[in-house]
Amino acid sequence: MSDTPVAGLSEAKQALFRKLMRERGLAQPPAAQATAAIPPRADRAWAPLSYAQRSLWFIHELEGADSTYNMGGGLRIDGTLDRTALRAALDCVARRHEVLRGAFANGEHGPGQRYGHPVPRGEDILPLEYVRIDTGSGIGEDAALADGIARVERFADAPFDLEHGPLIRALLVDLGEDRHLLYFGMHHAVSDAWSMELLFREVLQAYRAALEGRDPDLSPLPIQYGDYAAWQDTDAYRQLLQRQESYWRERLEGAPHALELPADRPRPARLSTRGGAVPVRIGETAAQRLNAIARQHGATPFMALLACWQLLLWKLSAQDDFVVGVSSVNRQRKELEPLIGYFVNTLAIRARPEPEKGFAGHLASVRNAVIDAFAHQDLPFERVVDLLGVERRLDRAPLAQVRFAFANVRQDTIELPGLRFSPLDLAKQDANAKCDALLVMWPDGEAYSGVLQYSADLFESATAERLAARLVAIVDAVCADPEQP
Repeated sequence: MSDTPVAGLSEAKQALFRKLMRERGLAQPPAAQATAAIPPRADRAWAPLSYAQRSLWFIHELEGADSTYNMGGGLRIDGTLDRTALRAALDCVARRHEVLRGAFANGEHGPGQRYGHPVPRGEDILPLEYVRIDTGSGIGEDAALADGIARVERFADAPFDLEHGPLIRALLVDLGEDRHLLYFGMHHAVSDAWSMELLFREVLQAYRAALEGRDPDLSPLPIQYGDYAAWQDTDAYRQLLQRQESYWRERLEGAPHALELPADRPRPARLSTRGGAVPVRIGETAAQRLNAIARQHGATPFMALLACWQLLLWKLSAQDDFVVGVSSVNRQRKELEPLIGYFVNTLAIRARPEPEKGFAGHLASVRNAVIDAFAHQDLPFERVVDLLGVERRLDRAPLAQVRFAFANVRQDTIELPGLRFSPLDLAKQDANAKCDALLVMWPDGEAYSGVLQYSADLFESATAERLAARLVAIVDAVCADPEQP
């Protein structure tokens, strides 16, 4: 079993999760029980698309190139930046992860059926665009920063060409001699949130090594993402998925395929990706109390927050049976942890609140459902949708129109000699809606912060703000008396 069944868990939380798995008779996920290590593939020039990549290729072919599946992250840099060392760091990381040098290419089954990894030609493997904002013309620091962020947001919103690549790019904005913005944009087909954390960490390690004239202390990768994709075409992997299909079929039998929330506008015939986001914050007192309740009932904060989110959805929809999509890092194998690539999966968590049990009883149900789901997280969400015969429609996401994600790892300020790196938050990153509503929460010191992303086709921002306030009110009520009906 991987030491990190959920991304970014502390050692104490990892131990708790393993304990919960054992209590459910699931001491190891089926993947760890049934399969040997993933072998390197024979053909190093090409690899088949992974299941996740095939899904995004299909959407790309259906919808065309847009920014819906763009992802990225930025850093604000204070201090004198060595651009030569940065260039060397980018090339080092791009050479290390072959998935960053590829594009979807023609294969024997048609376009996009194989993943090509062209041989790098000289330097500049990872494209770096450079912009300098002239601050000598009297422009103030705040205005320069606003201009720089606007340029980053336009850069982040530019579509990727899946067929020709590149699928990763970087932008460096100089706001002066000692103020910079650095942004990495990637297509979701080659990245996920865990991968972004890896990218930042490895680039900074390689940058420091370049300054010191040495190779970075990065452990050799056991395999590449292409090896993982090729492994998915083996009989061993197909047998693993077949064993998990029976769990999902039984767990979701009879579950509604839609959660109907009261919206501000009629659902359009074709749901766009126009979206918005409002902040959510659970203060220190409530967060500490919620954590204590979770510990008391053998659950994690992730489970407790999901339980509160489900209660809000139940109150809004008046449905006593619905599905919430939950993000899984899907890296339960040790050799997958250091890889950049698209691994994240969506798990369909069925919610059936029973008011008479009170929150403690509901939390117990959520706890069991989450543990079982994570023990069967290998089956791609798209396969679950097909397994249940869910109709694919243009007006709603299949099966799970509302989702929840818990980001265990958030970028912190990092200090290097003469430099200070801090996270750069962009409003643009929350502008694309892939479902009706998505709640993302993360630890923020002793509190919890987050965003409620919503479809602008359905909801007004004022409605989203009220939903965020109601979620906080539910947490407060739960903390006051977890046994109340």
